[in-house]
Amino acid sequence: MSKFSIIVKSFRNKRNLPRANATLPARTVNKTSKNISGFMLFEVILSVAILSLGLVMVLHSFTGSLKAIRVSQNYMRATLLLEEKMSEMERKGTIPMGTDQGKFSAGNEEFSWEIESIPAEEISGKDKEEIELNEVRLTVSWLEGKRKKQVRVTTYLTKAEEKKIEG
Repeated sequence: MSKFSIIVKSFRNKRNLPRANATLPARTVNKTSKNISGFMLFEVILSVAILSLGLVMVLHSFTGSLKAIRVSQNYMRATLLLEEKMSEMERKGTIPMGTDQGKFSAGNEEFSWEIESIPAEEISGKDKEEIELNEVRLTVSWLEGKRKKQVRVTTYLTKAEEKKIEG
């Protein structure tokens, strides 16, 4: 016997390997084998669940951003319409006492306006003469979902300025 055959025999005995001339069973199943390649079903399901959760979070933030843009756009339009209505009142030359309201037109039908002019308290000016003021409140409102949103501006006009505008 050569040295090589002794090493092979001792190796086979230690590992319980069949000899070269031995017959192997038709099928050998080793249930304790830790040499498993590939992914288990649980790992695949877990990774799909994690990816799905991440995708849902990304889509939720995307829709939240779109909603924030729409709300911001409505506030911007309302502010521009408010400014336009105030300029229109200045061009007319009069702001009537009391309350007036209406809707905007030309693509802004969802927005409505309300103007209220009331006498303000009398205050003293630099010359210690009393100045009569009117408080003018202009409100632009719209529906956003089921909630009513609005932008309001308040200004004070002297009655002398009103007469000047009217005359």
